[in-house]
Amino acid sequence: IKQSADKAVAEGNDIPDTDALFKVLKTRCPGVFTTMVSESDINEIEKALPQFIKPLVGTMKVHQLSWCKTKPLSIDTRSFSGFQCKPDDRIHYHIKSHSYDEVVDNYDIGVNNWVAVRFEDEWFPGEIIEIIGEDIKVNFMICAGQQSVNHFKWPLKTDCQRIPIVSIISKISPPY
Repeated sequence: IKQSADKAVAEGNDIPDTDALFKVLKTRCPGVFTTMVSESDINEIEKALPQFIKPLVGTMKVHQLSWCKTKPLSIDTRSFSGFQCKPDDRIHYHIKSHSYDEVVDNYDIGVNNWVAVRFEDEWFPGEIIEIIGEDIKVNFMICAGQQSVNHFKWPLKTDCQRIPIVSIISKISPPY
C-alpha cells in the first residue's frame, strides 16, 4: 500500500489528505480492502474491549504485523516488511511477539489465587491477598538462586506489594 502511494507521488500525483489516498489506493490496489476508521469508531471499540488487554508497545518501530493461524492469539511485529517468510517460517527482521494468550481475565482473579506477575522483564509467583479496584495486593515469593531455573522461596521478611492487576501474566497452581 505504501509503495503504491509512494509511486503515485513520484509520478506527480498529489495526496494531500486521506480521501485522496483512498482514491489512489482504490485504483492502484483493487484487490486490497481499505476503509476509513473515524475517531468515534476507535472510541467505540476501546469501550467494547476488556480493560485487561495489553497495548502493543513500540508502534513507531513497527513496519509490518504478522499473524499465523497456528498461533491465533499472537501477533509478531517486524521492523522491515518481509514477504519471503511463509507463515510458519522463521521471522526475518523480527522485533518481538505480542501474545494475547498471556492475557488473564480479571473477573477470574480472586483472593487466595496464585498468580505469576511480570515485574521489570522478570516474573515472580505470589498469592493474592486483596483486590483493590484495578490493583491487587500480592504476597510474593523471591528467587532462590538463578531466576532462569525458576526456583523460589518465601523471604525472611514478608514481601507484600500493591501492583496493577494488568501485571498478572497468568494464574498458577499453588507451590505446595
